[in-house]
Amino acid sequence: MKKIPVVPDRSDQSVRHDLQDFLEQDQTEIAAEYARIFRRSREDPGTAGDQGEENWAELLRQWLPPTYQVVTKGRVLFPDGTATPQIDVLVLRSTYPLRLLTKKLYLSSGVVAAFECKNTLTAKHVATAAVTAKMLKSNTYLRRGTVREELHAPPVYGVLAHSHAWKREESTPISNVDEKVAEVLNGATHPSSLFDFICIADLAAWTLVHLVECPWTYEDDKYRQFREKAGALPDGDVMTGFFRYGSADYEPPAEAPNPIAVLVSELLKRLAWDDPELIPLADYFRVAGITAAGTMDTRIFPLGVFSEEVQVRLHSHGPSTGPESYWDPWSAMLGGPS
Repeated sequence: MKKIPVVPDRSDQSVRHDLQDFLEQDQTEIAAEYARIFRRSREDPGTAGDQGEENWAELLRQWLPPTYQVVTKGRVLFPDGTATPQIDVLVLRSTYPLRLLTKKLYLSSGVVAAFECKNTLTAKHVATAAVTAKMLKSNTYLRRGTVREELHAPPVYGVLAHSHAWKREESTPISNVDEKVAEVLNGATHPSSLFDFICIADLAAWTLVHLVECPWTYEDDKYRQFREKAGALPDGDVMTGFFRYGSADYEPPAEAPNPIAVLVSELLKRLAWDDPELIPLADYFRVAGITAAGTMDTRIFPLGVFSEEVQVRLHSHGPSTGPESYWDPWSAMLGGPS
């Protein structure tokens, strides 16, 4: 496990973008809703949970195209007839049948994103999300043929929280979540089985990133040697990690990038991988620099996680690189700031 800094180039961005203001308004509203819900949560925890879920569902409805349906409280139904436990918020394809919209059993191929919603996140919630992510992604349907298809298993899945449980003065909530996501990463059997997001509205956001490394494509022998000393595999690897937006060692009250901005920007990008009509909007968020620099805990997987077909292609051509490769299904970088 290695923590590496990742810093996108925003040197030419001198004017604050209005999108930042709109997204900060959303962050402020989520915080106000948390305070309101928390006051009555002991009276009726069930209703408090429902209200929190609806906050996130409404946020997604406001930012995603209206063709997507955002619903609450449903199970994902797989082709073999099995189903997930209840999931709090689901985003459905624009083509989802109206006949089935209120049945609370949602066809897996019609679900593009799913989220667990917590008013107050705990370490246990992160561990539970990892189990659900593996079940959801391994049973939806198997995709093969490109780097993106084999590393990004649908649907997008993550955890959305208004706040967190680590509020004592001596607490280190950033480090606590870092440790939990590192445990999840170390326990994964395949990089595609991991959840995509953790967004804690008043703390930080973490997103799943994959970097495909094929050292035979590198012209610089010194860099190849540096990689091997750092633990990378000489025969190539997939470096997978959870990118946390913000400096390497910050803890509250230090200012962090707006987690709501990260969520919206990254979700649009991930949905656009399977919905080309979203690419212009997702690209706008990328170019506007809505997200920020940060660090990433990483784990190395061998290239053997890919199908033989993809391995052959990587050995002959390598992955595509450079800013223009972002939407290429053979891109070396999948997810994260760019």
